[in-house]
Amino acid sequence: MLEVTIIAEPPEGWVREVSSSHSALIKITDLKSITKPVSTQDFVEISSPSTTAEALIKSLSQSESLKTVDLVRVDPHRVVGTIVTENCPLCSTLSGYGCSILSATTTSGGKMEWKMLVSSHDTLRSLTERLGSRGVKFEVTKIRNVKGKEELTARQEEIARIAFELGYFEFPRRTPLNRLASQLGISSATLSEILRRAEKNILSRYFSSR
Repeated sequence: MLEVTIIAEPPEGWVREVSSSHSALIKITDLKSITKPVSTQDFVEISSPSTTAEALIKSLSQSESLKTVDLVRVDPHRVVGTIVTENCPLCSTLSGYGCSILSATTTSGGKMEWKMLVSSHDTLRSLTERLGSRGVKFEVTKIRNVKGKEELTARQEEIARIAFELGYFEFPRRTPLNRLASQLGISSATLSEILRRAEKNILSRYFSSR
């Protein structure tokens, strides 16, 4: 398993629109192919110091480059949720190759830094060739070998953080399991298992450090 970092120019569409119009920081934490190879479901976190959460949701809902938008307000200037994109050469290629996205964040230079897990060097070579053939401008800046355990922990921590921010662990819960699972694009059973493992790892770390 390889952890790969790629710096890429985002294609024309919602990322450029929102980042330039609202000085927004955009994070994509997962991708899921819906209708290959055209549509992908992205789990996103978007924040802007100058634009309210409600205005961000309205702006994205009106974007012509998005098929569907399902976002919720986390705080006055930040939203999380899912969007479905069409004809994005970068997202559709990554989802088509089964990459596990660790993070994708906009940079000050208007590009996006993607960190992902790729199964092998052969897969990475095929992936980069495909990106180049589709006109994506990118640069591979880092490659390192990782163990399977690291992959699982990274995914657990990301989902646990999102669940925490959306009030899943509060009593009563602000976000039920089925809605959280829908926003993440996974089944309720899968989400429940991931959260149980995450809770076990978090508790193990806590007690082992005392």
